[in-house]
Amino acid sequence: MREVASTPQTDYMALVGMKQWRKVAEALAVDPADKVIIEGYPTVRPDVVGITVHATSATTTGIQAGKRAAQATPLVTKG
Repeated sequence: MREVASTPQTDYMALVGMKQWRKVAEALAVDPADKVIIEGYPTVRPDVVGITVHATSATTTGIQAGKRAAQATPLVTKG
């Protein structure tokens, strides 16, 4: 049996704007087990060990599930 070499851990630092982070922080306050999703572009800075991610989008799995549920719910109007 052949062993697969383990890869070293990579550290990440995410730079997220306050407007985006407030929504994420509120969701995490309600559900601390919620998963954070950050999309952005990576850079390597000499003063930071690891990879710095400049966020273009920040959300959580809970926020995404809520948006999907809202889109799936049809509007009912009385006429």
